[in-house]
Amino acid sequence: MKYQQPFGAAANAPYVNGNPATGTAGSIPPAASIEHPQRELDHLIAYAVANAAARAALSNGIALGAPSEADLQQVRKALQAMFLEKVVGATTDKAPKLIGFRGAFQGQGYATSVNTQMQFSVLQNNLSGTSNFSSNQLTVGAGEGGIWLLGGFIQFVSGSAGLAFTSVSARVNGTQQLIGGANPGSQLSSYANFCEPFLLPPGDVVTWFGFQQSGSTTPANNQTASAYLVSAA
Repeated sequence: MKYQQPFGAAANAPYVNGNPATGTAGSIPPAASIEHPQRELDHLIAYAVANAAARAALSNGIALGAPSEADLQQVRKALQAMFLEKVVGATTDKAPKLIGFRGAFQGQGYATSVNTQMQFSVLQNNLSGTSNFSSNQLTVGAGEGGIWLLGGFIQFVSGSAGLAFTSVSARVNGTQQLIGGANPGSQLSSYANFCEPFLLPPGDVVTWFGFQQSGSTTPANNQTASAYLVSAA
């Protein structure tokens, strides 16, 4: 949309008010200065209706529809709807709520060469919506299916050399999907981690597993798991 200067004035000239007392003539607005802004706003509303109407906030109880004299909040609704349509994970006219959690634990014992489900005694950033983290597993709730960023970390420190292969993994509905591993070569310490996106529909259950190969039961000195919804489907 181009700036329309007063009729007969130089390009980009400002508008001035008339003043009969001083004999100052007021600016004459050209037709384009009225028509063009209206057409731009009509196009904005029509575009939002065609592409993002379902995202419009209904604060005055009127759904976003074709340009109408009955609703003087259409421009605001159109802008909100289009912003939300382009923001990953956005579901409301405000910033979307962060959904996710981080769990931690120290000292869980792991028998040698046995994949063992990880336990978490401390929950941090437990920002649950309909999803929940209980019994040391994540269950994806209604309306929160999508791309989740899943992470896992485990560390073993031994008083004597002997730590070999170490891994941490995530299972979805009982099937291993993500894993991180390391082979320190019979050292005093070993750790493994992963952090990857994964598509989880509602109802999916995620569990975390740790593994160590040292020849004896070894406690995990640190272990964490995390899951955050980054893009709702």
